[in-house]
Amino acid sequence: MTARGSIDNRTHRCDDEVMTGKEFVRRARRYARKHGLVVYFDPRRGKGSHARLQIGQRFTMVPYGELKPGTYRNLLRQLGIHQEDF
Repeated sequence: MTARGSIDNRTHRCDDEVMTGKEFVRRARRYARKHGLVVYFDPRRGKGSHARLQIGQRFTMVPYGELKPGTYRNLLRQLGIHQEDF
C-alpha cells in the first residue's frame, strides 16, 4: 500500500463519521432492515434537540444536529453496532 492510499483511506473514514442525526437514523433503519431487527424512532421521547432511537432491545438518544466523531461512535456502541457494519 502506498502512502497516498493510506491517506485516502483515513480521509474517507473521517468523512463517513461526520453526519447529521437525521442521516444517522436513516442509516440505522437501513441497518436494522438488513439484519431483521425492529426499529422504533420517537422524537417526543427526547429532551430538547434529542430523540429516542431503539433498534431491537437497545436504544440511544440521537441529537438532531451534526454528530461529532466521538458522539457517532458512542451511538453505535450503545446500539451494539460495529462501525464497519454500519
